[in-house]
Amino acid sequence: MLKDQFRVLDESVNKALEKDLKEFDLEESGTIVSIDSGIAKIKGLDKIKNEELIEFPKGTMGLAFNLDPKSVGVILLGDFSHIKAGQKVKRTYKVADIPVSD
Repeated sequence: MLKDQFRVLDESVNKALEKDLKEFDLEESGTIVSIDSGIAKIKGLDKIKNEELIEFPKGTMGLAFNLDPKSVGVILLGDFSHIKAGQKVKRTYKVADIPVSD
């Protein structure tokens, strides 16, 4: 019986590995815990980098600045009147930068 279960598991893993990962929409997301004075606390973004941009609902962006083990502090960049606790946010995998020239 245990051999049959391992065989089924092995077949399932092999089928999953055969699929093209591009067909899956993989993204790391988090949940807004609180928001106050243009600062949001987010949980669930464990691997985020300092100064990484985060996308909030309706395209509002935020800048990760306080990387605590349990939550991330995010400075909101733009109108945040529509943002509420419990909403989902997404990592952009982009660190904020400003182009400069001579």
